[in-house]
Amino acid sequence: MISKEKKDRYNSNRRKRYKENKELFKLKNAQWYKNNKTTHSAINAKNKKEFQEKANLYKLKNGCIDCGYKKHAVALHFDHIHGEKVRNICDFRNWDLALAEVSKCVVRCSNCHAIKTFENKEFRGWRKKLNLDNG
Repeated sequence: MISKEKKDRYNSNRRKRYKENKELFKLKNAQWYKNNKTTHSAINAKNKKEFQEKANLYKLKNGCIDCGYKKHAVALHFDHIHGEKVRNICDFRNWDLALAEVSKCVVRCSNCHAIKTFENKEFRGWRKKLNLDNG
């Protein structure tokens, strides 16, 4: 087992080497990508597909918190209601990393999500334009 001090020293040295040779590292990374483009693309596609499957299973398992809809995952959205939104769930490619963001959300169907968003926000002044506040 490697001690924390050795890891810190190793990482510190790596950061230092990177700063000193930034252009060389960028060139090597670009060259690696050029040589391994198909492998890289296949890995990304596989990770994206696995993530989407896990996210869809989660949405279907929980269903809409308001109306209970759970027929099709595409019609279900993650609605951030707790804490500060760091980024969209769909921008993640690793489910384990996304779980922290998912824990700030509830699942809502697209209709309930649109209604809730409209009612909770001024929605760019549309309420006033439509005279919804006056009845």
